[in-house]
Amino acid sequence: MDLYIKHNPSINIPASATLLPGNNALVWLKEIDSWNISLDELETYLIPKSNSSIETAGLFIIFKNPKSIQNIALLQSYYCKGESLYLPLQTELLPAIKDKELKTLLLWHRQLFHPSIGFIGFEMEDQVQLSDFLDYKEPQSQDWSFARYIEDVLPQLKKISIQPPKEEELIDSMKEDVGSKPLDEIPNKASENDGPLEKYLDWVKFGFYKIISGSIRAVIKILPEGSPGAGGNEGMLQKLQNWIELSMEEIEKKRMNEIKRLLNLFDENNNEALQYAIPLNSPYLNRGNSTKGTSLLRRSTDFSLKGLGGGRAVDGWDLGDNYFALKDKYSKAAENEIRKKDFKKAAYIYAHLLGDYNSAANVLEQGGYHREAAVLYKDHLKNLLAGAECLERGGLLIEAIDCYRQLNMTEKSGDLYRKLEQETLAEECYEKCIESKLSGNDYLEASRVIEEKMRQQPRAKQTLLEGWKDSLQSESCLKKYFEIVLKSSPETTEKEAKDIFRNKTPEFKKLSFLNVLDYVQRKKQDPDFSFAAQDIAYEIANQSATKGNYKVLQQLKSFFPADKLLSSDTHRYSTLNKSSSDNSRFFQDIQLDKDVKWKKALWHRNQFLIFGISEGTLVLARGNWYGNLEYYKWTSESLDKNYYEYLLPNNEVNVIVISSAVSNGLTKKDLPKNKYFPDALFVKCPSWLQNKAKNGVIDKDGHLWLFNGSGDNLSLSIYSIEGNLIRSIACKTDKEKAPVPDLDRNEISHWRNCFYTYYGNVFYSITNDGLVNESKLGTGIRLFASAHRFLDTWLVLSTNKGCLLCKSVEGGISIPSKYFAIELTPGIIAFISKSKFVMVENKKAVVFEIVEETPLMRKEFHVDLPIIAALPTISRNEFAVLMNDGKMVICDF
Repeated sequence: MDLYIKHNPSINIPASATLLPGNNALVWLKEIDSWNISLDELETYLIPKSNSSIETAGLFIIFKNPKSIQNIALLQSYYCKGESLYLPLQTELLPAIKDKELKTLLLWHRQLFHPSIGFIGFEMEDQVQLSDFLDYKEPQSQDWSFARYIEDVLPQLKKISIQPPKEEELIDSMKEDVGSKPLDEIPNKASENDGPLEKYLDWVKFGFYKIISGSIRAVIKILPEGSPGAGGNEGMLQKLQNWIELSMEEIEKKRMNEIKRLLNLFDENNNEALQYAIPLNSPYLNRGNSTKGTSLLRRSTDFSLKGLGGGRAVDGWDLGDNYFALKDKYSKAAENEIRKKDFKKAAYIYAHLLGDYNSAANVLEQGGYHREAAVLYKDHLKNLLAGAECLERGGLLIEAIDCYRQLNMTEKSGDLYRKLEQETLAEECYEKCIESKLSGNDYLEASRVIEEKMRQQPRAKQTLLEGWKDSLQSESCLKKYFEIVLKSSPETTEKEAKDIFRNKTPEFKKLSFLNVLDYVQRKKQDPDFSFAAQDIAYEIANQSATKGNYKVLQQLKSFFPADKLLSSDTHRYSTLNKSSSDNSRFFQDIQLDKDVKWKKALWHRNQFLIFGISEGTLVLARGNWYGNLEYYKWTSESLDKNYYEYLLPNNEVNVIVISSAVSNGLTKKDLPKNKYFPDALFVKCPSWLQNKAKNGVIDKDGHLWLFNGSGDNLSLSIYSIEGNLIRSIACKTDKEKAPVPDLDRNEISHWRNCFYTYYGNVFYSITNDGLVNESKLGTGIRLFASAHRFLDTWLVLSTNKGCLLCKSVEGGISIPSKYFAIELTPGIIAFISKSKFVMVENKKAVVFEIVEETPLMRKEFHVDLPIIAALPTISRNEFAVLMNDGKMVICDF
């Protein structure tokens, strides 16, 4: 048999071995020393260059404890298949071989399949000791008569910290039984109580009946038709089958009686009921059959963190509708414990009973148990940034710094070092941060760190001038430059303004310079500077008007506020000189920076926000319909292969929430109110929201409503923007229906206490109380859009058969029978008013208007490049389409 290895990126088995290439033992030992792992934990073998050569090509190392290398970067990693075959990570054997067959093919103690060398085997005696690589020289005699005693100087103490619990220790403690007591029963009438022996016998009988029942069904299936027990004939086997099923039903009734008694006990005594509670969704729960019978087990009320999330083996009961009833009781019990400030008990309920470790970590932090919460964030939820911030909030700064440095968040590391008065380490971190910002051409952020953290104003000014020359943020950089000038040397403002205008402002940036000049004169409030600014403004306005740009004339009134006639004069001049074609439309097309790969867009009140990627950096363009643009950047890990999403904003709040998949997160941005943008916006990027996207909305209070889990484990949780859990609601579904899928796959809309989304051929409506309703269509749903942000009830669904115009109704939607726009396959649907929406198909945009509950096509537009967004403008008869080159075209219908 010929065996091959094939790359398969879906294989995510952790590494348990590595190959150190080359034949230099010193290099090997230095690398091994950097791991800080005991040599007793390593098993080492020399690798030949080929099967026909004994020349050494590398050192193969097997880790006896693979968990010890989780935080080590290995160059060439291998995983173990079966018991002794080692393959490169993310590869598989071809043809596929079962472990049992593979075991018969492996001849040696250890086998390695190298991509170029091939198959290599080792016996136990082939193992080498690392000490064999050391050469001990013979001792030499020396004259020590001139030696002098020097008192030892102990190294300076730099760090004292408490060793946090390791992930495996915490998870192991979660698996332990939480203070189990001897088998007992929920209080009930004595006559109805079975003893322990009866319960054990019931358990044995149920398992026995289950095996026999399955065997009988298999036999009946293979019996010839008409024989006793087959088909409709009531034979001996069929009678035995019926009797067994009745017996199993009786045992199941006893089980269900205990569950009902548990539900009743929650209404009578919440604390006592929790002693008997059954874990529902713990990922560490052993769901195999219990060996202790069918009754519930009393548990200790001392909910220590050691037992957080622990669970004994339980029977795999079919709880039916009782599942949701129990889940609701647990959720309410957790909320009650939070109100009573018993955060340990609330964490126990979330982790052990509901399997919601995110909420468990959240309430632990609320209770001040920051180190334990951080362990859950880092090691279980794999959100290192949330763990770092949790440690920082708890004052555990050294531990927080370790996390931030792993995330390459150098500015934050520097801030904490400075807080600890370790200035040298702080400045090292700030320099690394500045270098990173400049490598991403983020001059504005680099200058902020230089000025605020390094306290080097001349260097910050020079950096901002570089940003003025070549940056998406050139105007913002120059405004910040003059802010420093006004703060440090205001007497030089006029001189510096003239110098920058004459020597550092190219022709295409003169209008941007005019905006900056207006900004500076408003802040400076100095008559002498205003005279100099007026001269520059006249020069720029004259040059622009000569070239046909009359819009700039309107800006002159900012420099001559006392001249009451200037505005009307410039308007009359512009009107007389404009051509009829220029005057045919008030709004003009807008061009965004072409060096950015623009991805997504949204609108908020009277401004639009467009997200894009430039050299692995997230860029946000903020604009209005008069052509004014501002750019903001996030310098972080490369976003080219990582997603970012925003939660749909609420028009009643000025907050935009972004979720990203990058491990070190994104920093918040404040988009200030100014003369171009009457509304300030605050872009929040909460670390605890990492990897959650599309599956929630923002309410009018700025709270986030998010869906967690799927199927029977779906819950609706309400969080503050800081991530504090306010309330968690268990969603209830009809067991006859298909389980609800993971709701982060598709967009979600919210209207009048109900959420709307879809999956496959089902449209879901979920109330604020967690009641799930589904509307099944006879075809798959592609996407949908709603008029909910315009305070209307319309929804448009695009399906494989065509489009449907639906309405939000109490607890669901009304679905018409008639399809429209059957010939269109839209990739985007966007409402631009209460009754108008746009469908986009590649380079085509079609406007529809809803008249008497019927969608009517009004106009069709064609553009040169693919459209990535359609947005409403401030004009009722226009909308805008954004093409993938950053050009925004205004469409007048």
